[in-house]
Amino acid sequence: MKMNNQEKALFVLEKLKEMLLLSNPTYSFYTGDLLNSNDVSKLIIADYLLRWVEEIAQYTRLFIIKGNHDLMSRNQNNTLWQYDFDSSFWDELSSIDNVCYLPKEPSYEDNHIYVSSIDLPFEYYENPTGKEDFNLLLRNVEMNKQFLSDLPNDKLKVLLCHSAKFLTNPEILSYLKEFDVFLSGHFH
Repeated sequence: MKMNNQEKALFVLEKLKEMLLLSNPTYSFYTGDLLNSNDVSKLIIADYLLRWVEEIAQYTRLFIIKGNHDLMSRNQNNTLWQYDFDSSFWDELSSIDNVCYLPKEPSYEDNHIYVSSIDLPFEYYENPTGKEDFNLLLRNVEMNKQFLSDLPNDKLKVLLCHSAKFLTNPEILSYLKEFDVFLSGHFH
């Protein structure tokens, strides 16, 4: 059976849901690229994705951050990425019980865990250099240091960031040294 990209993505999501429901984790993390750009295929599966998240969130606390594909789509000539963020989808997603959409909530804390994220803007990925922008990441981290330092000692501390490209840079790492775990996506 040959599947197109959308069918493959739906198949993978169903398998992931099965694994999550079988393992019954207290916390689950989705580190971006829930959508594969904001094109027509995204619109077709948006309702499915919301139902998928809602079903998983009945069994586990689900943390979600945006990735680069959630922020952009190809232009009409399919030559460049352009900013194309659908905030209504993310607003609806963040309203689902037991879902923590971290760009909307800068951090989450309960009796066992502290979770924060680094929310990377479109310009981090797409800019005149054609490369991920270290300086933009550094500014982002510096502006949000209140969520990245003086963390609770008695809890697991988790940082979510879609791109891990510069997270091991000593200057960036100096802001993140209190975290126990870094989780990222982006590498396809």
